Amino acid sequence: MTAIAGTADHSLSIADATKAAYASDWRAFTGWCSTSGYRTISASAETVIAYLAFMASAFRPA
Repeated sequence: MTAIAGTADHSLSIADATKAAYASDWRAFTGWCSTSGYRTISASAETVIAYLAFMASAFRPA
């Protein structure tokens, strides 16, 4: 685990698996933005809503 920068409390550490999950989610979001014509940095509420709608429709249970 790696401690969050600037904190003295080691209970606020982030597990390696959590960091890997965040990185994977970020890659998925930025990839979607790139192919869908949205900006990733300073994403608007519209962008986030569109991404969540995409994810909801792409991963619906059968």
